[in-house]
Amino acid sequence: MIAGVPQRSRDAVADLLLWMQQQGALWRGFSLVAEGEERGLRSTTLLPPNQEIMFIPKHLHFQSRCENERLPHPGKLGLFSKHSALALYLLEAAAADSHFHRPYLATLPAHYRHIPLCAEADALVRQCGGFTRFLIDQRVTSLHHDYGRLCHERPGFDRFDYDDFRTMIAAVNSRCFTRPDLPEQNNAVMVPLLDMFNHANPPNCTWSYSRERGGFVVTTKTKVAADTELTLCYGKKPSARFFVSYGFVEAEASVQAVPIQVVVPDDDPFYAQKKRFIEQLGGPWFALVDDDNKLLRRCLTALRCCITDWSDVRQRSRVLARLPLTAAIERRVLEALRGARLWAPSPFSPLNDSLATFHHQCLVTIHQRQQRAKNKLDLFVAAALEDLDSGGPPASAAPVRRKPPAWRRRLLYWREQEAAALQSERTPLGVVTTVRIQAATQYAWPALCRIRVHEQQQGFVPAPETLAAQADNDIGTQVITVQAGRDIVGLFTLTRVDNNTVRLAALQIDQHHQGRGYGRQVMCLLKEHFLAQGFCGTLTLAVHKDNQVAGAFFRAEGFQVIAQQANCEERRYQLFFGD
Repeated sequence: MIAGVPQRSRDAVADLLLWMQQQGALWRGFSLVAEGEERGLRSTTLLPPNQEIMFIPKHLHFQSRCENERLPHPGKLGLFSKHSALALYLLEAAAADSHFHRPYLATLPAHYRHIPLCAEADALVRQCGGFTRFLIDQRVTSLHHDYGRLCHERPGFDRFDYDDFRTMIAAVNSRCFTRPDLPEQNNAVMVPLLDMFNHANPPNCTWSYSRERGGFVVTTKTKVAADTELTLCYGKKPSARFFVSYGFVEAEASVQAVPIQVVVPDDDPFYAQKKRFIEQLGGPWFALVDDDNKLLRRCLTALRCCITDWSDVRQRSRVLARLPLTAAIERRVLEALRGARLWAPSPFSPLNDSLATFHHQCLVTIHQRQQRAKNKLDLFVAAALEDLDSGGPPASAAPVRRKPPAWRRRLLYWREQEAAALQSERTPLGVVTTVRIQAATQYAWPALCRIRVHEQQQGFVPAPETLAAQADNDIGTQVITVQAGRDIVGLFTLTRVDNNTVRLAALQIDQHHQGRGYGRQVMCLLKEHFLAQGFCGTLTLAVHKDNQVAGAFFRAEGFQVIAQQANCEERRYQLFFGD
């Protein structure tokens, strides 16, 4: 099973394999090999496709728990990353003499100097600016923050120094897997032996989690010849993210991406609001992936946000709805996209350190790939500008049997999406009898801003664009979406007034989906939610005195009038929950 492993770690690996066999783990057809400090798995015989070669039961997985104790949600501790919670328990488990996972913890590498997060200052290229530098600085900032929070919140954690925590975070970032049967805040796990697979794209093996068997299963994807390295795919990411997370770049890039930085001018009177909106889109850096129109549309929206007059309600609402503006603004947006510059790595002298040389070569490779993606993006921008000038996409001279160029396909797809977003009338849904409600995310706002009610109702409910601004300014207000199937058909807001009072407002169902009982289902779901939470208090709302339809609806749902003044335009209702 073990080949080429240094003697100092051979015993630790042998203990790990023996322990895993005793605990019910299964594997066959490969051996563990090592070259220096690099480890991997290599086949010992011909493996046919779709053959199971490994099973690791879930009681061998290391997750964010220590015996019967579970760390609170990372958000409750103020942590930036759930990986910090997992690193905490790894450090405490490694310090224990008789921990269940001791054989596994003894095989973890002692350092990760090849990963930029753990590299010494003189080993990393001094100027690795641009998107790569942004990712590194972002990781380092969150690392310092989480370490400080854990030292403050976790008694005795300060016995581990910052370097220990940084090394364990690097191990988690580069080796952990995701358990789909666990809550999202606690689904990162370390899996012995499975984390020794190296990356390749395409890989010759694939992993999955079996709920029925309760463990991770690895099977071959293709026929694997004897003495061939077994590999898994770490995912499709831009080269910069591979470098920052794993300390290497792919031999053949699986994703070509160009990073674009969107910056709001400091003298903009709406600097804070625009900056917050761009952060909600995922900025200020947008790594535009080849043929990924969603990222391109988000970047275009961020650029429109910078250029438009935020005090103009019409312009602001169209930006919030991800809709295009005037041709002049669209032209400025595309020119800004074309004018974005890439950072080029400068020579690192002297290159007498092998690790520094390797990092520099990685950065040069990243820049070259970004430049190729930038060339494709420039073709797209040139075609989009020509489209704006001529009123339509350029005619293709290519024969029908040939596919149009990649930049033309992106242009046409982008234009189709923009045209679809501009349609004021949508095709009605088929009959969907059930709805669900959930908190609105940044990705839901394009659909929310297209919700329209009948003309006679427009004076009684605020427009979705107004609710978006209200949600940004009032952290106590939460916008809730109403979904029928995959479509968003309505929305409302909930505001926590105090511990015993919640205010409901702005309940509206799109005019094309009214009359199907969705409003009553929403109220039913709300009542079930509050009862399940053990809420003892009142749900209040205000209805305009002339809105007789809404008043009758809420009275039928059990609401009672608690305030009705002759000179007041609103009537206040409440629904009591409790014994």
